[in-house]
Amino acid sequence: YGTINFSSSKPREEDFKEYDNTIINLLGEWVASTIKRVKIEEELNEKNKQLELISINSADLICLHTTDGIYEFVSPSVEKILGYTEAELLGKNHLDFIHEKDLQELKDVYLKVLKDDGVVINVRYRILHKHKGYVWVESSVKTILDENGEASGLQSNTRDISDRKNLENMFNQAQEMAKVGAWEFDLSTGKLFWTDEVYRIHEKELNTEVYAEEGFEYFPGEAKVELEKAVEEAIKSGEKYDVVLPFISEKGNHKWVRAIGRAHYKDGVAVSLSGTFQDISTQVKSEKRIIAQNEEMLKLTETKDKLYSIIAHDLKGSFFGIKGILGLLLEDIEMPEIDRASVSKKMNLV
Repeated sequence: YGTINFSSSKPREEDFKEYDNTIINLLGEWVASTIKRVKIEEELNEKNKQLELISINSADLICLHTTDGIYEFVSPSVEKILGYTEAELLGKNHLDFIHEKDLQELKDVYLKVLKDDGVVINVRYRILHKHKGYVWVESSVKTILDENGEASGLQSNTRDISDRKNLENMFNQAQEMAKVGAWEFDLSTGKLFWTDEVYRIHEKELNTEVYAEEGFEYFPGEAKVELEKAVEEAIKSGEKYDVVLPFISEKGNHKWVRAIGRAHYKDGVAVSLSGTFQDISTQVKSEKRIIAQNEEMLKLTETKDKLYSIIAHDLKGSFFGIKGILGLLLEDIEMPEIDRASVSKKMNLV
């Protein structure tokens, strides 16, 4: 607030007219609007500086696109994330930088965002870095609406997830080598979450939706009953279960699996289960082979002992017969008594 003072070196004898008041009011409004505009500009400049500082130092790349994907605004963080300058991307189509294997998925995301005005979708894909080739990024995309509520463009927030993706790949490789995956079961929805290796063990297409009822169907006969009881007991008691069961995959291949699970509680109520799932077919086959070999060795040992017993019995009879004949011969042979006693002693040793 303030005042405007009008003064004159010459005294005015007549009163102010209506037009004088009008001019003074208009002049006051003009000065006030000018002051207000300057103040607003100062505030906007300060906000713009703050926004620029945020966009420069943000871990995310913030972009505005036309509905066709053309870059209209690119935050300065683009150099840190993708290696390009702002000028190198402005006017270019975002889709021209996408890996061919991810292109259709991203086009579908754009179409869905434009169809469902204002929706935000998270999507992972590979984009061409200026110096490093293709890198993995994650973007959230939403529609920009004009004053009539119509889609006028797209806003995207993108971050580099290359390190996270590398860790995921290492984890998936470790799962595949060990033939062990992880799973989670939401008790409220009945939905199952499987890691890639669990899908591979089931020989089922990756990322297809699965429910608990379907998960149990892979176990034949008594194995299904045993697993259902183990899960039910885990929910009631909170104790971990660990079972080894026969299993038939989606493609009809017979396997042996080890399933481990534990319930998780909220306010004393079980809300989910999680655990691991491992293909141990090779291990079980090896154990069965070893057991079969041990049984065969026991049979061979028993047969060998019987054979030795028969041979010993037969040889014993033969030796007694030979000894008897030698005794008769000894009686008929003329020799000194000393020699005869020596021969008899040797025969008794036999």
